[in-house]
Amino acid sequence: VDPHMLVQAVSVASNKRYHVGKQADAGEFLAWLLHQLHLGVGGEDGKRKKKKKKKSKRPEKSGATSVIHDTFMGRVEVTTAVRTRRRRGEEAAL
Repeated sequence: VDPHMLVQAVSVASNKRYHVGKQADAGEFLAWLLHQLHLGVGGEDGKRKKKKKKKSKRPEKSGATSVIHDTFMGRVEVTTAVRTRRRRGEEAAL
């Protein structure tokens, strides 16, 4: 995939929420991208009302509607660290 084309596609699909020259939160971008991929492969938007299911003798599925949901739902962990700047001549503490 051509990186320039990817950036252009993201910019258009996000209504310029994510575009070149504008800094955005990486976690929000990842969540948006995964949601778009989920919808793109036929996944359902969680905002729709669910129909009542008839009882079946077949085993129930996990409820996931796409491979993206199966892979990432509940498994994205965000860890942040505070970085401090050192003054000139100051050594890093171990």
